[in-house]
Order: sequence, then C-alpha cells, then structure tokens
Amino acid sequence: MKKIKIEVTSRILFLLDFLLLMTISAALMGLLKVKFPELINKLVFIIGAFLIWYLMSKFTKRYKLGIVILKVNDKGLNVNWEKQLAFRRKPDAFLKWEEIYSFKCQPEQYLNVFKVKLTNGKKYKFTFEDKQYEFHRFFDVFEKIAANKSNHSSNINIKKEKTIYESTYGKVMAVIVILLILFMIWTVVFGETKKEPNYGMLLISLSGSIFFVLQVYTSIKK
Repeated sequence: MKKIKIEVTSRILFLLDFLLLMTISAALMGLLKVKFPELINKLVFIIGAFLIWYLMSKFTKRYKLGIVILKVNDKGLNVNWEKQLAFRRKPDAFLKWEEIYSFKCQPEQYLNVFKVKLTNGKKYKFTFEDKQYEFHRFFDVFEKIAANKSNHSSNINIKKEKTIYESTYGKVMAVIVILLILFMIWTVVFGETKKEPNYGMLLISLSGSIFFVLQVYTSIKK
C-alpha cells in the first residue's frame, strides 16, 4: 500500500493571488524607466499593493488549501478528506480498480492536476502545488498497479490519458508558441515601436510560453 497526504488548492483563489503578484512584479519592472518625483508616487503605490497581496495571501491560505489523504492498494484508491476546501463538501470515497476508467497527472507551470475518471463518468480531480515531490512516487505506484490490473484482469481496462503536452494539439501549439516567441524577440530587438514595451509583462509571458514548449519537448523525448 502507498499512502500520501497532499495539500490541494483552490485554483480560483490561487489564480487571484498569482495575478495580483504578477501585476505588482510588472509594475516594479516599470519603475526602471520612471524618473523622480514620479518614482516616489509609484513606489508608494506598489508597496501598498504588495502589502495588500501579502495580507490577502495570508488571509485566504486557510480557505484555498485543503488536505486529502490518498491510499492506493491492491483493491483500489481510497480518498479521505482531512480538511475540506472552502465552500466545498466532498465525501470520502473508495474507488475500486474495476470502477476506474482512466487517469492522468498533468503538470502546469505552478500547479499539478491529478485526475481519475470512473466508468460511470464521474471525475475526481486534485489540484496541488508542484513542490509536493512525494506525490510523484505515489503516482508511479498508482500507475504500475493500474497497468498490472489491466494486464491480468478481463474486467479491468484502465487507460492512462495523454496530457496536453503529449497530444497532437499540444505539439501544434508548441510550434505556434515558438514562432510567437521569435516574433516577440525580433519586435523588441529590431522593431521600431512608438512606446517602450512593458518588459515585466514580456518576461511573464515568456516564462509561461517556455514552460509549455519544454513540457512538449520532454514528452517527445520520452
């Protein structure tokens, strides 16, 4: 049996925190081209915004995080909620291998998503931050047992779904993203623009785009 306790997060509250922080970061990058005395006014605004983000992050932490215990064994997957997410009341469940239709774990830039789909169409989804490295060992055990059950039982056929990075759509998107990155770099370096670009927003866009391309490249190399 393999057991893991993970902190799942509310994607909506996580994104609100993230967007506010990225806005502050972009504004900080903008300070590089602001002259005194405008610098003082903008600096005060950014410090105030940062304090708001910090306080909001601390306040929402108790609401945006839940704790779930996952246990996988020869019979199936046990789901026990130690702490529920805010405004949600999900019951504990035991998912037999015969009931599981498919599963996948999709990494995102800041979050991972573990999904299990049952033969009756019901879905279980757990979203958590990438720093919980123990989950990957749990997922390896889950995947091996699922494959073994599918190979040795006539009434079990569990599929491992492709992530977006492994799909044809993901590969096409990666090519488009690479072209957009090259166009963006060419525009910044060689293009003539009337207004200086916001380098903070450019860096944020590049980080997400590069992450996507690297995930597609990694999936191809497997």
